[in-house]
Amino acid sequence: MERSITLHHGVTQGERTVKDLVMRAPTAGDLLEAQEASERPIATPDGWKLLASDSRMGMETLRRQIKRIGEDSGPMELATLKTLSAVDLNLLHSEAEALDAALIDELSREVAERGRSEGAGPGDTPG
Repeated sequence: MERSITLHHGVTQGERTVKDLVMRAPTAGDLLEAQEASERPIATPDGWKLLASDSRMGMETLRRQIKRIGEDSGPMELATLKTLSAVDLNLLHSEAEALDAALIDELSREVAERGRSEGAGPGDTPG
């Protein structure tokens, strides 16, 4: 599942500003890598512990959802993500939420259809 998006302000690639990108739904691998990237070792009285930042997790996931920006393949580098305008960053967040909603809708339909046999009517049970 992908979405083509046009940024309002864009990002600089070389000497040009690029506004077109393709965003995709996150994969399990994206989420695992984002979680790992969001963790930092912190010294506590009980020893070292990993502390995860929810906001960093969100940004790490978002950048991994960028499949292509201009001619460059994704993911988007964190340094590039940081250069986006607030308007463009909010646009990416909105598009990511729309992708999540579409994915949930698709999965809900698949689950609803699971176990139904062809030609079964309302109230019919398989078997």
